[in-house]
Amino acid sequence: MIPFTTAVYYNPNTQENSAIYKPGFVEIVSKNIEYDSDSDPLKLVYASPSFMNEKQGPMQVVLVYEVNTNYIP
Repeated sequence: MIPFTTAVYYNPNTQENSAIYKPGFVEIVSKNIEYDSDSDPLKLVYASPSFMNEKQGPMQVVLVYEVNTNYIP
């Protein structure tokens, strides 16, 4: 989901990694900030402070995107 990219799926019980989702695995993601300019179809206009935090572990964030009504693909 925007703005995250799946890095790997991880099973904390078996310590196994997988490139595809399997039951019992959790998604490990990395930040991939897209849609930050006026030439994109969406523009990130607000990210809660927790999103910019570099701590590892679970996070809860609020992201607000603006639809660019002038966007031409």
